[in-house]
Amino acid sequence: VFEAAAELIEWIEEDGLLELFSTDEQDLLDQPFEEWSEEQRIAAASRGESLGVLLWALSLVEEMPPWDEPFDAVDLAPLGEPVEELLERSRLRPPEELERARDLADLWQWRATASVHDLDVVAGTARSAFDAGDIPAPIAGDFPAFAKAYGELDESEAALARSIASERRHALAWLCGQTGDWNIA
Repeated sequence: VFEAAAELIEWIEEDGLLELFSTDEQDLLDQPFEEWSEEQRIAAASRGESLGVLLWALSLVEEMPPWDEPFDAVDLAPLGEPVEELLERSRLRPPEELERARDLADLWQWRATASVHDLDVVAGTARSAFDAGDIPAPIAGDFPAFAKAYGELDESEAALARSIASERRHALAWLCGQTGDWNIA
């Protein structure tokens, strides 16, 4: 992990990208990775989802993984290539496609925060979302995640699903102009 982080930071610095990062991100990158707190490491790993969305939005990643599967290193592989090559290959997806993805992120973010007391609402929303082609077939009247009903997720699965939805929604809201501050998640 340290080696991969060091390589990414080296690429960022070599290609002159550090100045494009937010002040908070620059401050973090000024610290050796080994000195990052556990909270900073978790936050940086979570932002990998936002980074994956940005690569997807630029058509450098063909498709986003399902909402219960994070982007992986293969998805983020374009990082490390010369910036000029990335820019040449980049093509911003149409606004309608970005807005549709943002709407899906809103839907999954809603499910991540829906109360267990709202099971009738969840079931109705899951049915409508499935009928609209927005989610795979519901399981037990709920959004499917990790091959089971969302409400049946264990603590670590639920935390991962919430993080995926939150970070993807963050990036898509920023791309769609709903927020001007990248640092606000």
